[in-house]
Amino acid sequence: MPHLIPDNSAELSAAETHGIALWPAHQLITHSEGRGWRNLYVSLARHQPYDRTLPAVDHHCLAYCLSRSATVSRRIDGQRTAKVQFEPRQSTMTNRRASILF
Repeated sequence: MPHLIPDNSAELSAAETHGIALWPAHQLITHSEGRGWRNLYVSLARHQPYDRTLPAVDHHCLAYCLSRSATVSRRIDGQRTAKVQFEPRQSTMTNRRASILF
């Protein structure tokens, strides 16, 4: 079986992420698509509350809270549901290939 090597010369696009910032209920402020960044996609958006299962993607997902606190309930790949209070300047990370229920 051949070993697949990721194409690190291609830009990491929003289509390869969960695309949360692009959902219609959210307000995208800016993002990195079109800048040619190969291993990083960044978006800045105002989010509305949501209840959704996010499928696994092949990279890590980092969330950073800029302002206003938010309470997040999430379950990662069948683990117990955790309720987290996000405060400004806090971050969290989800491992690659892990599905998430918010």
